[in-house]
Amino acid sequence: MKEGVGGDNLAIAWQYPGKARDVIPAEFSRVMNPFKVGANLDTWTGIGGMSIADLKSGTNNLTNPPQKSERLQYALEAPTNVNDNYGSRMSGWLVPPVTSDYTFFIASDDNGEFHLSTDGNPANKALVCKQPFSASPRWWDRYPEQKSGLIKLEAGKSYYYEVRLVFVCLFVRHVSSS
Repeated sequence: MKEGVGGDNLAIAWQYPGKARDVIPAEFSRVMNPFKVGANLDTWTGIGGMSIADLKSGTNNLTNPPQKSERLQYALEAPTNVNDNYGSRMSGWLVPPVTSDYTFFIASDDNGEFHLSTDGNPANKALVCKQPFSASPRWWDRYPEQKSGLIKLEAGKSYYYEVRLVFVCLFVRHVSSS
């Protein structure tokens, strides 16, 4: 079996003045019901290809029902080494603890994207950072694209976010000559 580095993984971190870079705790994320802490993690299996475009194509632009849905209750970090050839979407509403300029980071294996809205409306989301190739868990600085620019957020305000991941495991057959 051959894959990128680190096995399948996905995590989102933030950093702001007075706070070191770290995975975002789920306490700062909400799901559909504003009283539920955490993030939604939807997973589609049998995804072919290696890009976010392949994930969108294989799920009818993420509208097909996922094979698995769960709520991340502790951190914006998906379970690691769980499957092969799948795609995931993590989503929710960030509620920042302080008004400040935030920097976001993504670490994933394989390709990943982090989208953030300017407010609570999913239609206003935009790509802020991405994982162009694989990285080990929490390897935040393998590629410059993994880091966003500074983004001003207001404490207590909800911001919709969406993270997408494609993980492909490639099997390599070794042929011996005799």
